[in-house]
Amino acid sequence: MILSLRAVARLAAVAAAVGVVHTACADRTPKVEVTTALITRGPIVHRVVAAGTLQPVRTVEVGTQVSGMIEWLGADFNSIVRKEQVIARIEPSLIRAQLDSARASLERARAALSKARSDLEGLRVLFQNARRQYERATRLFDKHLVPRSDRDAAQTAVDSFRASAASQAAAVKQAEAAVAQADAAVQQRQVDLAHTIIRSPLDGVVLSREVEVGQRVAASFETPTLFTIAAGFDRMELNLSIDEADIGQISRGQPLTFQVAAHPAETFAGVVSQVRLEPVLVASATTTTRNTNPPATVTYNAIIDVPQAQGRLVPGMTAIATFVIPRCEDCVRIPNDALAFRPSVTVLETLDQDQIPVNALPTSTPDDATATLWHYEDGELKPEAVVTGVQGDLYTELVEGPLEPGETVVTSAILPRVSTPIMTSPLAPSRRAGRFRGFRGF
Repeated sequence: MILSLRAVARLAAVAAAVGVVHTACADRTPKVEVTTALITRGPIVHRVVAAGTLQPVRTVEVGTQVSGMIEWLGADFNSIVRKEQVIARIEPSLIRAQLDSARASLERARAALSKARSDLEGLRVLFQNARRQYERATRLFDKHLVPRSDRDAAQTAVDSFRASAASQAAAVKQAEAAVAQADAAVQQRQVDLAHTIIRSPLDGVVLSREVEVGQRVAASFETPTLFTIAAGFDRMELNLSIDEADIGQISRGQPLTFQVAAHPAETFAGVVSQVRLEPVLVASATTTTRNTNPPATVTYNAIIDVPQAQGRLVPGMTAIATFVIPRCEDCVRIPNDALAFRPSVTVLETLDQDQIPVNALPTSTPDDATATLWHYEDGELKPEAVVTGVQGDLYTELVEGPLEPGETVVTSAILPRVSTPIMTSPLAPSRRAGRFRGFRGF
């Protein structure tokens, strides 16, 4: 079979294309993408993050000690009130009637006391007269001028009036007690009348109002709440829930910062005013076996003083707080990613370093300060044994080793993805043709 000149040209083009593809594939040797970080000198810190709720420094529930109908309200939601300001009144007509009745009872008790004292004075006079009659009868009896019966009768009269006077003295005491009781009843009704006027106990803001005009309140068993008043929003408290693993790092006077969703661009400052020792048990959502209780998570409450709230924070806001706990003020530090890095076997084979026993190199553990860092130089990964110290969120202290600040350590080494080239042969059928047309010229 003799090929035409056009067919020979086509075969030569195919051979040239295959050679180009092969050369391109041969030149596409995978390279390792190495990421490094500097060894620096600076502080190492640990951050404790906790969530909590903002609340007023002081909140008072204003109630009433008397029963009755709400006659007038002088405050509403969000009202700014001052101490001793009248914020509600209870209809006082019933209590005024009770006060008038108590005053009348007091007058009756005073009159009874006056009569009892008068009767006592009368009995004392009769007792003194009987005593004188007895003394006279005794003298006459001694002179045999009167019979014994006259003297005995005089003695009986003395004893009778003495007993009557003592009984009347007790009646006077009882009448005095009745007067004191009636007077106390009057004072109680006066206090009840004063309690029909409800006043604010502090300067603040009304958070809630629980009653309406015309509503009847009953204070028989417990004090009904009319208003809830907070002591202003210039100063607030933040109640944080601290995990038991972090509570040992939190102490009174410790500063912190926090943010709220209402002002995401602002950071507020606070100081720990109290760390409460009472544990709070929170049920865990972990699935357990049948007939067993799920494990509980233990947290502790920390109260944070927020002195510069400036009225921008309101009760109930959720805050995310951050405690920055210094581990080291100024030390040589390495990124934690460098401690966690271990090259893969594929990376080492690519770099022709598969002879390095990676599994035999030491790694950083909580009980052993020995670790291995990797240094990338002249296209090779070189392991360096170091001794580490305190650890923070981002950095770990470098205590001893051949590396110095300013040098780099490897944090990651990966192979780039190599795309497989698509070869188009001139012998392949045309996609636009829709079907195989074959070669021309044969």
